[in-house]
Amino acid sequence: MTTRSRIRALLVTCGICAAAAIGQDTRQGLIQYPSLSPDASHIVFSAAGDLWSVSAKGGIAERLTVHPGIEGQSRFSHDGRMLVFESNRDGAQNLYIMDMDETGDRLVGGEIERLTTSDRAQMLGGFSQDGERVLFSAYIYREIYRHPRMYSVPLDGGPMEMVTEAFGRGPATHGQSEDVFFIRGYYYPHRVAYRGPGNSDIFRYRPSDESFMQMTEFNGNDMEPTLLPDGSLIYVSSRDGQYNLVRLAAGKTDQDPGAVTQLTHFKPDADNPETIAHGVRDLQVSEDGSTAVFVVWNTMYTLDLTNARAKPVAVDVELGRDFSGSQFDRKNIARNVGEAAIHPSGKAVAEVARGELFVRSTSEDHPTARVSDSPARERDIAWSPDGVRLYFTADDEESLGKIYAATVSLSRSELQPVPESEEEPAEDAPSEDATAVDGDEQSDSADSADSSDDSHSPEAEGEAEAKEGQDEDKAPKIDYAKRWSEALRFDVEVVVEGEQMVYRPLPSPDGTKLMYLRERGDIVIRDLVTGEDRVIRELWSDPDVAWASDSRHIVYAATDLDFNSDVFIQDTHPDEDGVIAKAINITRHPDIDQSPQLSHDGKVLTFLSDRDNNNWEYDVYVVNLDEALDGLAGYELDQYFKDAADTVGKLKPIDSVDLEAL
Repeated sequence: MTTRSRIRALLVTCGICAAAAIGQDTRQGLIQYPSLSPDASHIVFSAAGDLWSVSAKGGIAERLTVHPGIEGQSRFSHDGRMLVFESNRDGAQNLYIMDMDETGDRLVGGEIERLTTSDRAQMLGGFSQDGERVLFSAYIYREIYRHPRMYSVPLDGGPMEMVTEAFGRGPATHGQSEDVFFIRGYYYPHRVAYRGPGNSDIFRYRPSDESFMQMTEFNGNDMEPTLLPDGSLIYVSSRDGQYNLVRLAAGKTDQDPGAVTQLTHFKPDADNPETIAHGVRDLQVSEDGSTAVFVVWNTMYTLDLTNARAKPVAVDVELGRDFSGSQFDRKNIARNVGEAAIHPSGKAVAEVARGELFVRSTSEDHPTARVSDSPARERDIAWSPDGVRLYFTADDEESLGKIYAATVSLSRSELQPVPESEEEPAEDAPSEDATAVDGDEQSDSADSADSSDDSHSPEAEGEAEAKEGQDEDKAPKIDYAKRWSEALRFDVEVVVEGEQMVYRPLPSPDGTKLMYLRERGDIVIRDLVTGEDRVIRELWSDPDVAWASDSRHIVYAATDLDFNSDVFIQDTHPDEDGVIAKAINITRHPDIDQSPQLSHDGKVLTFLSDRDNNNWEYDVYVVNLDEALDGLAGYELDQYFKDAADTVGKLKPIDSVDLEAL
């Protein structure tokens, strides 16, 4: 209920009947948090960060607020003369109120006044029984038990008072009852299939005797309760696997036989393949108890509660085309980089920011190229060792994860005109005198030249021709880092896909294999030449894994069922019988060892461990895999590390790997 987002206008096709009346497509914009007037004639809802009003039958909506801040939930007073709502127009989300006047079939809002002043978000509940106070929930006090408490504030904006010391959220009331209904539990509405002790249940609080009563004990989520005049309760429940409306009979709990009646049956099916975002949300009921209003995905519905056989009716709404703010937000995402990978040459870097993939030069004042531009979330970036391909994972409408490879198809240098080669001017013909002089000089040295210079011998001419042919056959070396940093267009192809989720690609140092993780953490290696997959290790949790420089061994940190993580070295090549050798546990410690890295020569293993600290306070540890290093003196070991560092510093990207030619 506290999540807010600035909504851009969307255009979604809807039913023909209302569209014909309005003259164009309707249901524009992501509508949320509707509330009904007491007689169910008008609906106020939030869209594009503002409050709008529309007839309960649908039609053209009229804007009630125009502030750049975001307005969320709203509630009518019992008599319909006031509307209280949430807004962050002055900073943190607080409560505001405005008078409402009905003119003909229109609602007109009056002056807006602030009710609460707090730096903590206030989550609207409803009006008290006498209509003199507004109920809400908030995290005002720091609590070890991380749940909100319920409060009330007078309509003149006086001091806040605690409704009860009990924890709870979403206090709901009715003008004919003193009872306050609220929910308790960990509020995770996106977990519609959750069943367990953290579920949300509905409780009743009676102020006159300060008594409590648990109304629902279903082990899934029950939320958004609303009391009807007849004493029954309407609320949202996940008991059928999706969020739908149910009705609890007056004076009953959900444990009483036949007390719960399901009112809606939303679910995705063949006729409705698009998402329903787990079903019903944002439920409100008119004060007279005749009508309920709610949202499913991007469509608002009403339901006649006086007719047991009534079906939900979609409310077609047309929003104005102009908005108080820009429909596009220009954002500087330079500080939103969550992942980066350096090109093998060190001259370019790939980055992921806000789920999109970018590449740029590591030099200053160079432009950034956007590789991806899709609703999918890109992540897990890794360069091929030759720097030609950029591997990454992305989810789409069909899968939670596929592995892709991007290559540059067009760069700026390819658009530059190629200068035409200019013919060298012929040298001036020598004069006769010069020729005579030259002839004399040449005759004087003819003998020595003939005896000492054999450059025109058949053997020498053959070697020169062979060298010239090699130079012609040798293609100019491509600077792939520059090509990436100047890229204009990219080709993206799927490398790994399947019925199971795949992610975190990691190419081998020789560029012929691709290691990746599958599902919970299985280590799989794909031969990029043959396309064959080989499962190296099946794990229940994703490991920290890295290649050895020989493109054969890997090192990884895996977690066992006791949540202890150790570092292993694994030979990935099968034996003659096709069996992969058992991994060798290097660390064997009851604390957490993770993030292993092998030196380029394979002689030294480094990793993080909390073995000498409190949990999750890590230090760096080293294991010598070559026993000869253990016998070295300090100065010898220093020289070894210096030489090893010099060797690694001289490494260059490997030559381009042509997988099709292998």
